Amino acid sequence: MKIEEEIFHRYQPIKEKLIPYGFILKNNVYFKEYPVFDGDFRLQIEIKEGQVSAKLYDVNTNDEYTLYRNEQMAGEYVGKIRDLVRDELMKLRNDCFKEVQFHDRQGQRIADYIFKKYAEQPEFLWDKYPNFGVFRNKKNNHWYAIMMDVNDNQLAKNVSARSIINIKPSPDKYHELIQIKNIFPGWHMNKKIWITISLGNYFDDDFIKTLIDMSYQEIELDNKKSSTRKKNKFLLKEFYQQFYNYFLDLLVFFKVIENIVSLR
Repeated sequence: MKIEEEIFHRYQPIKEKLIPYGFILKNNVYFKEYPVFDGDFRLQIEIKEGQVSAKLYDVNTNDEYTLYRNEQMAGEYVGKIRDLVRDELMKLRNDCFKEVQFHDRQGQRIADYIFKKYAEQPEFLWDKYPNFGVFRNKKNNHWYAIMMDVNDNQLAKNVSARSIINIKPSPDKYHELIQIKNIFPGWHMNKKIWITISLGNYFDDDFIKTLIDMSYQEIELDNKKSSTRKKNKFLLKEFYQQFYNYFLDLLVFFKVIENIVSLR
């Protein structure tokens, strides 16, 4: 993992803080360059679409210096440069970035929407997949959305890596939705009732929010159906019990009648 990915994982820039910090904005890219290590090197930092990249140049040769990125290079000099770059990036993160739950910016907006409307936070259940967040209906403990990351070709052949969200649409909308480009049968879920929606601005936020609400309502409906089935099962059990008791009473009654007749 690159140093930038390690430090800025689940962090997003606060744009209004970047220019006062010394960045220049050009063509939607924030750029900053300044001397480090007693002027022997020049550090360039670029922030594009929320992603941070850093390059270190030797001022004498004007060549990019990359040895510090190789963790197997354990020399004292390389170690000092590695620590310097890490410290500079950590300062940037602490001063100009905010912590978020999902690295995909649209995914984070959707997570914010869910919290605002349903007061439910994602659960990160798997150490192996730290980016996978589950949204669970707190009333019935059922999932209604899962945000994940997939690699190239995992959703389908020739489909690129991306962030996704799985939701459960109403049955009458399922076939209509999976005909839409960048929507797929549910990845790692029951493909007959779940769908996978691509994040990363393939769709506008309002469209995804509508599907989130649909999924939430579908889970609520499932809970009501389950409660109704349990209630009906209970009532049926009560009916059988009462019928059984009535049958026993009837047997006793006929036994009494039989005894009376036999005494005559």
